[in-house]
Amino acid sequence: MRRLTVILITLLAAASLAADAPYVLASDAINADYDAGLIGRYEQLLYLTQFVKAQDQLPEAYQPYLAVDEPLISGTPILAYVQDHLDELPTLQAQEIQNLILARPTSIGSVESSMYPVKMHYYQSSQIGGATTMLGYIEHSWSIETTDGGDSDRLWPPPPDYNFGGDNDYDFYYENTSGGIMGYCAGEMRYSPITDRYCYTSYIVIDIDMASSANKSTVCHELAHAVQFSADFAEFRMREAGAVYHEDVVYPGMGHDYSITGTFQGNPWRTIVNTGDLFEYGVWIWYKFLEVKYFDSDGYWYDDMLRDSVQPTNYNQPSVFGALEDMLADKGTNIIDAFTEFCVWRLFCGAAHDDYHWPDPIGSQVYIDPVNRHIDYPVTDGAPKAGQEPQKMGMNGVYFKNNDDHETLLITFDGRDDKIYKVKVVGYREGASVESDVFTMDVDNEYSYGQLTIPDWSPYDGVYMIICFYNLGNMDPDDPDSDYWTGKGDYTYTAHLSEMDAEVADLDAVHRDEGVLLSWSAAGDIVGYNVYRDQTRLNDTLLPADAAAYLDTEADSGSYVLGALTSDGEEVVFGPVKVDPAPQRGVIALEQNFPNPAAGETTLSFELAEAGAVRLAVYDISGRLVEVVADETLGSGRHSYTWNGADNPSGVYLYRLETAGEVLTRRLVISR
Repeated sequence: MRRLTVILITLLAAASLAADAPYVLASDAINADYDAGLIGRYEQLLYLTQFVKAQDQLPEAYQPYLAVDEPLISGTPILAYVQDHLDELPTLQAQEIQNLILARPTSIGSVESSMYPVKMHYYQSSQIGGATTMLGYIEHSWSIETTDGGDSDRLWPPPPDYNFGGDNDYDFYYENTSGGIMGYCAGEMRYSPITDRYCYTSYIVIDIDMASSANKSTVCHELAHAVQFSADFAEFRMREAGAVYHEDVVYPGMGHDYSITGTFQGNPWRTIVNTGDLFEYGVWIWYKFLEVKYFDSDGYWYDDMLRDSVQPTNYNQPSVFGALEDMLADKGTNIIDAFTEFCVWRLFCGAAHDDYHWPDPIGSQVYIDPVNRHIDYPVTDGAPKAGQEPQKMGMNGVYFKNNDDHETLLITFDGRDDKIYKVKVVGYREGASVESDVFTMDVDNEYSYGQLTIPDWSPYDGVYMIICFYNLGNMDPDDPDSDYWTGKGDYTYTAHLSEMDAEVADLDAVHRDEGVLLSWSAAGDIVGYNVYRDQTRLNDTLLPADAAAYLDTEADSGSYVLGALTSDGEEVVFGPVKVDPAPQRGVIALEQNFPNPAAGETTLSFELAEAGAVRLAVYDISGRLVEVVADETLGSGRHSYTWNGADNPSGVYLYRLETAGEVLTRRLVISR
């Protein structure tokens, strides 16, 4: 889906220009001069603050870099960087810069929310209408986060302001910024005698010269920052990822441009707490994956994680990742296994997507660029390109191009001893309507060695090997005693091809009343068979060479493979064949409405397994009934209804399908 470019550029950090940008921002020039030793730390931090807050005070050398034609960046990461380094300056210099950050824009009036602790200020009387509209965006953003069970305290109230220009609200200022700044959030600082949390209420500046779509995304992005700051957000490296995810929660499919994942996807070996350029913004898809795979789709799980990670100390315990580990434990998994699944999911976010692993591609141009590609075999002692070994909680992709022969591909992996590697292998089939196969390599993490055999790789266009690297220890990246986020995981691998002495065709598995029936036809040097479900052998004794079927009476689903044993004792494995649980009575599926977002009419479709009474209705985000679309008895099969939301306000709505034994709900967006 095509999206407005302005949504993307709302999120850019100062050092995050596109590769083909014809200019350099002043902040880039300032940082470059600091790195080159031309200016000191005090000058760097002062000039960066002036770039965001008072561009007319910048030295003449940086003035030419202010001549940009349109807003490009958010100033929040710049101010956050400045505040993170103020403790390196003498007290008077640090106080001078901090006072400049905390100094609020001038205003002649404001509109205040009657529901939430937020206020929109304006500096010209002609801006009252625009300020009122912006306040509506703010209230909507806040309401999305406080409607779960009527929890009006889900978001933190503003911290005390202590008479520093505000009145204990989240204050927004509708301003005419310049020099490429779309908006920014000035966060709090610790200040005596209040040492157990930040004080001085956050204030937010939003540029007045933006389209409504950019205003929406900027408002909810910067509000997320304000809440992070007031909550003493533990994981500063994940601020931007959380703010972008917040946009997706508030304005699904509208609040950002999915192509922001480009830098993130193009640098998969980086640890996900890496900061700089668009990478830290693109990490939001890690949170999106957790939503899709483990948690709810309304974003509340993220607020809970944020709450649990708040501690009034410099070195927060636990960090966001410590809190997330506890949340995943409640889901029966852990952060290492979840991140490994995420690394596979990343492959299917873009050009390699299929309808089974990720039906909605995140930017068709975005995909994992393998560190190595191979078209000739054998591959001996393969290694990633220099400097691209995966960092902890990073990944590598290696691609083996298929030569179209019916041959066995044997991959071996050898990593650093006593480190943790997880290796997945994807038999990749091109095309969104076909399913790729995902295999798990069994890696012995005492010696970090593993191997995997794909008996016949001719069905695939190629094979991806995905290597994920981890380390045990403290999950807090800010703890000086922790090396969790440092270092890289180097490794080697081999890949060999061999002619198959046994061939199996027509491997299939289907539901029967008694269980799952696996069937096949075979030829060649075969003395017997083993059948495996989810890597567990099912048969007690070897099946005879003339066997052509096996009935699994202990399950109705699973991933099945057939092992053909040759006369020389080698077992060649065929499959897997995946079998989903038998269809349940009632609804088979409630589909996502199309188009979404919609300006007026949109189609709601679903499929019934059997005939019965059906009620399809649309509700607003607070749960109030908007319209009953259908209330009747229908036959089995697929059904579609058109709902016209043109008479309803823009925002998020729920549509719910009720049958005799099942209730399914999805969200849709009305946008004009």
